[in-house]
Amino acid sequence: MLNVTDVKKSKLFYSTVMGMEIISDQSVHVILGTSTEYGVEPTLGLQYDFPAIVAGGGEYTLRPTGAKIETSTKINNTQIYFEVDDLDDLVAELKSIDGIEILHDIVEYTYGPRGMRFYDYDKHIVEVSENFETVAKRLQLQGLAVEEIAERFGDPVEYVKRLLHIG
Repeated sequence: MLNVTDVKKSKLFYSTVMGMEIISDQSVHVILGTSTEYGVEPTLGLQYDFPAIVAGGGEYTLRPTGAKIETSTKINNTQIYFEVDDLDDLVAELKSIDGIEILHDIVEYTYGPRGMRFYDYDKHIVEVSENFETVAKRLQLQGLAVEEIAERFGDPVEYVKRLLHIG
């Protein structure tokens, strides 16, 4: 669950830009998810007035506890992770959105994928990287053999063959 200052703005960002589906919307609390073969699974909560909720207080409880907690932004100790098919298109879109701060541009990791990080509206770190099927296809187009891709990933050859849809 993320502490957000503007639920509507965050909900719009995570549903339209990051492609998540809204599962539940209770105005101050939104649950988003991703589609799987079993339906939509919840994966992320957005919460307005997080300190009051977590402390068991405010208008959200029948008997407020009186406890208080402090929150801060950009504490840099948590990150949300997404995998995408087309990293370049998403990064171009992210760079055009006011209020999104790019932490670093696209880098390529030694094990294959390319990724980047940014801060969302509430300064949560978000990492976006290529999914491994996309990475395997890119490395194959660059001339790497299945065995070389598997070695780079640190995974079995059979896994890479499944990613590349090789029988």
